[in-house]
Amino acid sequence: MGYVLYENGKKIGEIEDWVLIDRPAVTKMVLGKEITTPKPKDQCTFVSPKPVDRRGTFSVIEDQKIEYVIKATYVKHSTNVTADVLEKRKI
Repeated sequence: MGYVLYENGKKIGEIEDWVLIDRPAVTKMVLGKEITTPKPKDQCTFVSPKPVDRRGTFSVIEDQKIEYVIKATYVKHSTNVTADVLEKRKI
């Protein structure tokens, strides 16, 4: 599978170690009642080929079939990125 990172439509390069974390909704007991919290945003982690800025909005294209619009939440050593998946759509 090939994952390509784009920043504002400009190709940065192919990324490594892509991991998508699907976070489910959580059921809790509050004051004796069972409630379900809204589903949190999915997260992803990857290694960028070039340094990235945490403030940017990026997109990742998987095998030219699926596009993930992501927002970086944590960047370590300018290339190890943890991001929230804002949107997932088929191309």
